[in-house]
Amino acid sequence: MEGVIDSNYLDIGVGGSGYTVIEAARRGWHSFGTDISPLGMKKAKQFAKSELGSKFPPGFIVASAESLPFRDAAFGKLTMIGVLEHVPDDKQTIREIVRVLEPSGEFLISVPNSYRRIHPLLWLPKSRADRRVGHLRFYKAEDLVSEFARYGFKLKSVVYTGNFPKVVQILLTKIVHRVEGRTSRIWWKLEELDIQMNRLPSGMQLHLVMKKRN
Repeated sequence: MEGVIDSNYLDIGVGGSGYTVIEAARRGWHSFGTDISPLGMKKAKQFAKSELGSKFPPGFIVASAESLPFRDAAFGKLTMIGVLEHVPDDKQTIREIVRVLEPSGEFLISVPNSYRRIHPLLWLPKSRADRRVGHLRFYKAEDLVSEFARYGFKLKSVVYTGNFPKVVQILLTKIVHRVEGRTSRIWWKLEELDIQMNRLPSGMQLHLVMKKRN
């Protein structure tokens, strides 16, 4: 586990579903997920076993994002979705990402967008949601890009989600019974509209893909 692995992948803060790790395993990658929740990792292991059997067994490990139990340059691909804003020391977490990625490795990171970027009408519902889930901080894309550039990373892409169509979609699913996600044309239309707006920096969530320079 601690050595360099061919076609390998790590999700930091994968959670109890383990879905990213499972999908990576379907591709034949040696996939691993970490989370601070022992119960979450137990559930992820059970779900992975039910989905994959033993053909491509992924690894789920209880670990802090600030102290990953892997050697330097152990992974070629990495994701961290909705995690950096929760950890007490985000700078140390960034250093860990840098450490475990191989020289040509790349990663996807998703974090909440800065309040200064989103529309003021979304501030109140966003602030309530942020308090409920325990967000410690928010980010501008250029600040994260600059931070990772210090360690030799270059930006591949940045997109935003959670614009007004997504907000309407979420509200409708709560108040209109027929709008239930994948079975609803309205739900999918709003999803398409949100995707079409993904270059606008006003979305509530930002997603960066960055690659380590050789």
